[in-house]
Amino acid sequence: MGKSHFIAAFVSFYALFSMFSCKSMAEADDQNRKVHIVYLGETQHEDSKLTTETHHELLATVLGSKEKSWESMVYSYRHGFSGFAAKLTNSQAQKLAGKIY
Repeated sequence: MGKSHFIAAFVSFYALFSMFSCKSMAEADDQNRKVHIVYLGETQHEDSKLTTETHHELLATVLGSKEKSWESMVYSYRHGFSGFAAKLTNSQAQKLAGKIY
Protein backbone atom coordinates (compact mmCIF):
# COMPACT_ATOMS: atom_id res chain seq x y z
CA MET A 1 0.00 0.00 0.00
CA GLY A 2 2.86 2.38 0.82
CA LYS A 3 4.41 1.96 -2.63
CA SER A 4 1.15 2.80 -4.45
CA HIS A 5 0.74 5.98 -2.34
CA PHE A 6 4.30 6.96 -3.23
CA ILE A 7 3.62 6.43 -6.95
CA ALA A 8 0.35 8.39 -6.77
CA ALA A 9 2.10 11.25 -4.94
CA PHE A 10 4.93 11.23 -7.49
CA VAL A 11 2.52 11.31 -10.44
CA SER A 12 0.56 14.17 -8.83
CA PHE A 13 3.77 16.11 -8.15
CA TYR A 14 4.99 15.53 -11.71
CA ALA A 15 1.67 16.71 -13.18
CA LEU A 16 1.72 19.89 -11.08
CA PHE A 17 5.38 20.55 -11.88
CA SER A 18 4.72 20.10 -15.61
CA MET A 19 1.73 22.44 -15.50
CA PHE A 20 3.65 25.22 -13.73
CA SER A 21 6.70 24.68 -15.89
CA CYS A 22 4.67 25.08 -19.10
CA LYS A 23 2.98 28.20 -17.73
CA SER A 24 6.34 29.73 -16.80
CA MET A 25 7.75 28.99 -20.25
CA ALA A 26 4.71 30.60 -21.91
CA GLU A 27 5.03 33.68 -19.69
CA ALA A 28 8.76 33.93 -20.44
CA ASP A 29 8.03 33.66 -24.17
CA ASP A 30 5.41 36.41 -23.84
CA GLN A 31 7.91 38.66 -22.07
CA ASN A 32 10.47 38.13 -24.85
CA ARG A 33 8.01 39.19 -27.54
CA LYS A 34 8.15 42.79 -28.70
CA VAL A 35 6.11 44.66 -31.28
CA HIS A 36 7.87 44.64 -34.65
CA ILE A 37 6.65 46.61 -37.66
CA VAL A 38 6.90 44.69 -40.91
CA TYR A 39 6.98 46.89 -44.03
CA LEU A 40 5.94 45.12 -47.23
CA GLY A 41 6.00 48.01 -49.71
CA GLU A 42 3.11 49.23 -51.82
CA THR A 43 -0.35 47.84 -51.24
CA GLN A 44 -0.88 45.09 -53.83
CA HIS A 45 -4.68 44.96 -53.54
CA GLU A 46 -7.47 47.50 -53.44
CA ASP A 47 -9.35 45.09 -51.17
CA SER A 48 -8.19 45.86 -47.61
CA LYS A 49 -9.56 42.55 -46.28
CA LEU A 50 -7.48 40.65 -48.82
CA THR A 51 -4.41 42.66 -47.82
CA THR A 52 -4.94 41.79 -44.15
CA GLU A 53 -5.47 38.14 -45.08
CA THR A 54 -2.12 38.05 -46.90
CA HIS A 55 -0.47 39.57 -43.81
CA HIS A 56 -1.88 36.76 -41.66
CA GLU A 57 -0.80 34.12 -44.16
CA LEU A 58 2.77 35.44 -44.15
CA LEU A 59 2.88 35.66 -40.36
CA ALA A 60 1.46 32.14 -40.05
CA THR A 61 4.43 30.77 -42.02
CA VAL A 62 6.67 31.85 -39.14
CA LEU A 63 4.33 31.23 -36.20
CA GLY A 64 2.95 27.90 -37.40
CA SER A 65 -0.76 28.68 -37.64
CA LYS A 66 -3.29 31.33 -38.58
CA GLU A 67 -4.62 31.25 -35.03
CA LYS A 68 -1.22 32.26 -33.68
CA SER A 69 -0.95 34.99 -36.30
CA TRP A 70 -4.28 36.46 -35.12
CA GLU A 71 -3.03 36.41 -31.52
CA SER A 72 0.27 38.03 -32.47
CA MET A 73 -0.84 40.74 -34.92
CA VAL A 74 -1.39 44.17 -33.40
CA TYR A 75 -2.27 46.14 -36.54
CA SER A 76 -2.52 45.65 -40.29
CA TYR A 77 -1.40 48.57 -42.46
CA ARG A 78 -3.47 48.38 -45.65
CA HIS A 79 -3.89 51.96 -46.85
CA GLY A 80 -0.98 53.85 -48.38
CA PHE A 81 1.42 50.95 -47.86
CA SER A 82 1.28 47.30 -46.93
CA GLY A 83 2.60 45.97 -43.66
CA PHE A 84 1.70 44.97 -40.15
CA ALA A 85 2.73 45.24 -36.53
CA ALA A 86 3.03 41.99 -34.59
CA LYS A 87 4.37 40.75 -31.26
CA LEU A 88 7.37 38.59 -32.11
CA THR A 89 10.52 37.26 -30.53
CA ASN A 90 13.77 38.39 -32.13
CA SER A 91 14.24 34.98 -33.75
CA GLN A 92 10.71 35.06 -35.22
CA ALA A 93 11.37 38.57 -36.58
CA GLN A 94 14.59 37.36 -38.21
CA LYS A 95 12.81 34.37 -39.77
CA LEU A 96 10.14 36.68 -41.12
CA ALA A 97 12.74 39.08 -42.53
CA GLY A 98 14.35 36.13 -44.32
CA LYS A 99 11.05 35.35 -46.03
CA ILE A 100 10.53 38.94 -47.17
CA TYR A 101 13.98 39.92 -48.44
